[in-house]
Amino acid sequence: DFSVGEPDQETPARVRKAAADAMNRGETRYVASLGIPALRKAVVARYLEDDGVSFDPAEVAITLGGKQAYSLVCEALLDPGDEVVIPSPFWPTFAEAARLVEGRPVFAPLDGAKGFAFDPDAILRKVRKKTRILLINSPSNPTGAVVGEKALVDIARSLKARAPEAFLVYDDTYARLSYVDGSPQMLPKVREILGDRFLIAGTASKTYCMTGWRIGWILGPTSVIQGVSTLI
Repeated sequence: DFSVGEPDQETPARVRKAAADAMNRGETRYVASLGIPALRKAVVARYLEDDGVSFDPAEVAITLGGKQAYSLVCEALLDPGDEVVIPSPFWPTFAEAARLVEGRPVFAPLDGAKGFAFDPDAILRKVRKKTRILLINSPSNPTGAVVGEKALVDIARSLKARAPEAFLVYDDTYARLSYVDGSPQMLPKVREILGDRFLIAGTASKTYCMTGWRIGWILGPTSVIQGVSTLI
């Protein structure tokens, strides 16, 4: 049910046990603002195994869920008047997080008759010099549409050409709940095209049934991660 994004299952027993064991060992004190080093390494390892995309643990920030991950990206990147291109329909947080820092959400309507597919032409039509962030949320909340490799690579190439200073933010909150065929190697291609202009925002909430745990992350260039560290 994408209206609340709450998995039916409880958090797996092995996860709950690991957390209890850690607390019983006394691991209850402050940690570095960017997160427990072992967790940052684990996030890197998971994306390398699942998506073939390589990051360094220094390029990871652990956040209070996926919402804060995206909100912190907006705080770190947007100046007043900067634009965020958001395919529509969309999850309300995507627009409001931009507005909170005086950014301007710009909506790119997708065609419901085509299953709200991520149409590069429709999305890129909204990109201009003021664009600072182009957001791709795949699988999409609320439509369930999944971006294909060709579409995502085309978007990345055109974004770089049209707005070289813009960032592509890939929100993959529901990524591990995708049941369509696709290449796991498209994220490395996007990173190769965009370099330090590519960020991923993710969360443990859906995949691991950990909504109430509030664990998310940002992967991106160290310059952005260090900027985020001052905000956490």
